[in-house]
Amino acid sequence: MGREKPGKPRKQPPRRITKPAEPAGVSLEPFVVGLHAQAVRIPNAGAAIVMIQPTTVAHSDAGGALRSADLTEVSVRSYGARQLTVPITPDPVDPRWRARLTLTADGRNELLIGAEDTTVYDGTMPVPDGWTGLVAAAGDTVLLVTGPIKTVADIDNVLAAGRASQVTIPLTVTR
Repeated sequence: MGREKPGKPRKQPPRRITKPAEPAGVSLEPFVVGLHAQAVRIPNAGAAIVMIQPTTVAHSDAGGALRSADLTEVSVRSYGARQLTVPITPDPVDPRWRARLTLTADGRNELLIGAEDTTVYDGTMPVPDGWTGLVAAAGDTVLLVTGPIKTVADIDNVLAAGRASQVTIPLTVTR
């Protein structure tokens, strides 16, 4: 190592990760905030919108208590959502919430969900046949469900384990 010239920093070689990062819990995928809405029918509860989060830090313990939360969980819990329990019993509509579903001819239905001055979701949602009829039968309300639900296949297990949050919200459906 020679003497450095004053005023010129020594050039450092680029740092490289040489060990696999996945075992340490580090994702090498590009950071993309992923939140998707899925319209479902929940037995004994009716129409629901389940928020699917492929990447989440939300974690509940075996008793269902929220131990760590992501932005979605913090938002819905701060606006009246509570731990979902089985059997699912929807609460009265929380008037702080609003949701609008615009049905489109191409099936990429536009959904906006928010509470007071916060937007929780602004995106698309596929809607199965008969789902909007369930919403109408419930007085234009829907159960909003959030939690550590990474794929549609996880919905039943997360709900059965009581690891989700729920809030009943008004939904306006337009064509």
